[in-house]
Amino acid sequence: SADVSRTFKVVQGYKVTYDANAGDSSVTGMPSEQYKIKGQDLVISKSAPSRTGYTFAGWSTQSTGTTVSYEPRAIYKADQSVTLYAVWLKNMTWNVSGYTGTYDGAYHGLNVTVTDPSAGYTVKYGSSEGNLSTTVLTYKNAGTYNIYYSIYKNGYQTVSSMRTVTIGRADASITLNVSLGTGLKSGENYGTVLVEFFDEDL
Repeated sequence: SADVSRTFKVVQGYKVTYDANAGDSSVTGMPSEQYKIKGQDLVISKSAPSRTGYTFAGWSTQSTGTTVSYEPRAIYKADQSVTLYAVWLKNMTWNVSGYTGTYDGAYHGLNVTVTDPSAGYTVKYGSSEGNLSTTVLTYKNAGTYNIYYSIYKNGYQTVSSMRTVTIGRADASITLNVSLGTGLKSGENYGTVLVEFFDEDL
């Protein structure tokens, strides 16, 4: 029989491990560990785990990290083994509604209710999506207005959306007191009285 000679190349590799980083068992969809070859880039797993009551933000190199170091499909370049910990943002419990009604002379805006978190959150408002501030946005005159908003608290998933404020025109009633001049008689028809409104609020 002939002798067979084989040459094997030893490649140095590094292990990338994923940690759910959660104190409960509701996490599903965790990616499997990966191996990185020395000198070659590794594409982080595309798998994004899920957890009841939370939103997955990405991966951190620290178990207590709140800043995302890598997102799914990001490039890992370091020639060293690493454990990547899931970063979780708690989901808010909230409700936002826009005013709908008839002009009443008052200012109206959004009704924001946040029950989780119960305090410490920030709400921003704006007439356009990219220009928000903490100044509460309200309207008085009749019309339809779009109000963009964002609710933020560290450690929670930020909520951003838009609601509409609709203020309808009010019916106006007027009373005319007319003094009878010389030659005018009560009960007689003397034509039409023209009344013009210049108040845009109505």
